Amino acid sequence: LSQLKTRHVGASLKLPNRSTTPMAKEPAPSPQPLAQSTSTAEAPAGPSLLALSALRKADASRLEVPTVAALRLALSSRFAALTPRADVEQALEVLETSCGCGNEPRAAADKMFDVWLSGIQDLAPDHTDDEDELGQGFGHREIGRFDYRTTLKRINAWGSIKNALRLLSALLRIWAIGMSQLSKDTTSEVQPLVHNHIKQVAELIKSAFALGNEAPTGSSSTPSTSNNQQASASNSQQAEADAAPKRQIRVKKNLNKGIVTADALKKLTKKAACELLSQGDIHFSSRANKQDVINILLKAFENNKITITTAQFYAAMNKVDADDN
Repeated sequence: LSQLKTRHVGASLKLPNRSTTPMAKEPAPSPQPLAQSTSTAEAPAGPSLLALSALRKADASRLEVPTVAALRLALSSRFAALTPRADVEQALEVLETSCGCGNEPRAAADKMFDVWLSGIQDLAPDHTDDEDELGQGFGHREIGRFDYRTTLKRINAWGSIKNALRLLSALLRIWAIGMSQLSKDTTSEVQPLVHNHIKQVAELIKSAFALGNEAPTGSSSTPSTSNNQQASASNSQQAEADAAPKRQIRVKKNLNKGIVTADALKKLTKKAACELLSQGDIHFSSRANKQDVINILLKAFENNKITITTAQFYAAMNKVDADDN
């Protein structure tokens, strides 16, 4: 037993040659400075002031897409500071309604207007060193080269609804460029002069594309006296009164045959007309009166933008009756 103990102890002593002293630990790497541990790829340097200036300039020079939706969105953001913004919004409402009911110009655009419009769309501030043509006055002289106030009173001179939207987009861009140049002067509170042109163009659009504002066809070469005007109005009212019963009979006969006519639509209430327009997804101003709504419905019906069956006609009338009750 003692020998076994001796051998066991001896065996325990005969271990491989290893140092009994604990191995010294390698020194931990010293912490690197924070600036060295962050690479340039992880934290890119911010844009320089020159780059920011270039971005602002490019944004101001951007031409908005000439659609009602795009311009309406831009008015609430990019052009929010525009003074006649409400006028432009109303003009867009008129154009949206005209598009919905097919109230398009029936002729090609005025040639001079077409050339002028293309020119102001491409107007660039870098092409002039004239201080009168920069900032507040940018674009003012170029816009004034064409008598748009007279020419654009007629709807056919516009050529299309798209041209009206193109003109608004071009003028708003000129305003944005002028504002970006004025912003360099922190003491300036003025707006570019083009805002006057924007207001006037908006008024022209509302007038030219309005429904029911057509001038009477034909005119007498002799000036009408007050008595003549009164007599003419009286005769017209009498003729209308005489024709009303016959027209009403025709309307009823056509409805019985399943035919909706313009004369039937003229007799609708405002609520019934609004109901039919909503079914045709035709938008119009909430400020429209009864005659405005009827005119929009008639124009859409005339241009086949809306189809109305007798069932829809009576349903609209019945729905209004239920609402009234």
